[in-house]
Amino acid sequence: MKKDKLEAFIKENRGDFDFHKPEEEVFSKVILRKPSGLNRSRKILKNIYRIAAVLLIFVASYAFHEFVDIKKAKIANARNSDYYNLKPEIKEAEFYYNNQVTIKLNELQPFLVKFPELNEEVQMDFSELDSIYLSLKEDLKENIDNEQVLEAMIQNYRLKIKILEDLLSDISPNKTQDEDEKYNI
Repeated sequence: MKKDKLEAFIKENRGDFDFHKPEEEVFSKVILRKPSGLNRSRKILKNIYRIAAVLLIFVASYAFHEFVDIKKAKIANARNSDYYNLKPEIKEAEFYYNNQVTIKLNELQPFLVKFPELNEEVQMDFSELDSIYLSLKEDLKENIDNEQVLEAMIQNYRLKIKILEDLLSDISPNKTQDEDEKYNI
């Protein structure tokens, strides 16, 4: 609505607006003030530099944080990867319990050869225990001083030995054939 009134006013008073003619030097001043293509390209270039500077700051800060995180991870891995040096009793316990398991398996070996289905069952049980042991080792890497994890690792070995001892006691030479059949061995 206002536009229509303004337009009507301009049309009615058109002659009043045209009585003044601008001087030539007014147009020359306007042309001189008009930004040239060079000034415009400088403004564009300045904007590009500003954007590039902001992007550079963001990229540099991201790279710095990644570098710091990688360094922290390497330090943590170096600290945790050699937990045998930090806790030599872990190595001693693994050595002891591995020897015990090996001794019991060697005693049981002739019987396991004779009954392969029992051998498969023992291997399945041991593979489950081994996977649990590996997860415990990972937990230990995260916190070397966690006594509960160490105790669980030792308990894992004791469970293996208990399984083997139970089998050995079930198949000892003084057992009768009836007992073997009872256990379906």
